[in-house]
Amino acid sequence: MSMRPFMSYPEADYAAHWLKIIGAAKTKPIFAHVNWFQRDAEDGHFLWPGYRDNLRALLWLMEYHNGEVTGRKTAVGVIPTKDELGLEGCEATDEDLDRLLTIDVDRWKQELANREVHLKAFTNLPEEIWEAHNRVVADLEKSPERLPSSCLRRRPPTLRGRRACCVRWLRSSRGIGQVIDHVNFLTLESQVESLLADPPSNWGAPSTMTSHHVGCLSRLETILIG
Repeated sequence: MSMRPFMSYPEADYAAHWLKIIGAAKTKPIFAHVNWFQRDAEDGHFLWPGYRDNLRALLWLMEYHNGEVTGRKTAVGVIPTKDELGLEGCEATDEDLDRLLTIDVDRWKQELANREVHLKAFTNLPEEIWEAHNRVVADLEKSPERLPSSCLRRRPPTLRGRRACCVRWLRSSRGIGQVIDHVNFLTLESQVESLLADPPSNWGAPSTMTSHHVGCLSRLETILIG
């Protein structure tokens, strides 16, 4: 818990105080967990486009709070449905959306086991916290939900995925140095396909960076992302 060092009195009392405040509120808040940065296990691309598309999830939360949408109940809470998210213009694939909107029961069981270890580090926690934790654990055991078969099969890396991997590598200190010896900066466009085909792990030792090299690498990254 990142805020633990800033608590000025015992954590259990701190938690009990906020449960009391929330319980007394006339308009109950909703609490949401979100992971904008889930990646595909095969090629590393982000499942959710991010940036302006994040607004879709935030708007859904507002609509859910206002009772305008119902979502889909799962063992770990309510998640949006595709039609409720307003996906017009969203570049996420149907396969990635299926993955994002499905509960991975096995991974959640691991998460709850780790969470129990974390909660046991605090003494005298309010019983409501343990009740909520145990309820999710029990619901996961009964959950019939499984990942779609399309999320389980191995797939060859897509061009989008290879581009993403190369960009992440270029942004690393190791990649910035090594790419200098392998890219003709006068013909960047013609080098992109060979860059994508040649695994960065096979490239040689790093060289000295100059401002010219940094500018060229920036152009190369733009082409890869483009």
